[in-house]
Amino acid sequence: MGVNMTGENLLKYMEWSMNYYNQTEPGDVTISFNPKVRGYNYDMFDGVNYKVDISKPAGERIVDATINGQPIDPNKTYKVAVNNYRFGTLMNLGLVTDKDKYYDSYEELQDGGRIRDLIVRYVQENLKGELNPKVDNNWSIIGFEENVPGKDAVIEKIRTGEIKVPMSEDGRTLNVQSININNL
Repeated sequence: MGVNMTGENLLKYMEWSMNYYNQTEPGDVTISFNPKVRGYNYDMFDGVNYKVDISKPAGERIVDATINGQPIDPNKTYKVAVNNYRFGTLMNLGLVTDKDKYYDSYEELQDGGRIRDLIVRYVQENLKGELNPKVDNNWSIIGFEENVPGKDAVIEKIRTGEIKVPMSEDGRTLNVQSININNL
């Protein structure tokens, strides 16, 4: 799906996705994840450079978001590509409407317009069947102290199983609470 989205709503969408992380606290040795947000509801954004400050509360985490070197303009309209599942989510969040849709690959190509089929076709026709993945490092996580005194010993205890990494009640989400050196 291709949708027209205001910069304001693009930033809201990005913030919605960054609710995946729990807010850090002093002494955290690990980053942890919100057990109420499934991994498939975490989106990374390409074509945008940004930082995610997990020391801030949800809704205030996107920092220095730029497109082509310019800050995202809340009043400008941007073209955003999403799958049909996320399009439905964005509609439910009130960030897009059906009128914002300017392209639907399924409407145009039917089954051949599904994302997996488009990827296969692109790889076969444009890349001669060869994938060479590259990381563009367009985003990073900040607001996490990486050099907590005693961290290495705690990580070793996690590796040996002496310290268990917390998981959600249903077991579907790992690391739902940071291991914090001050709480051991």
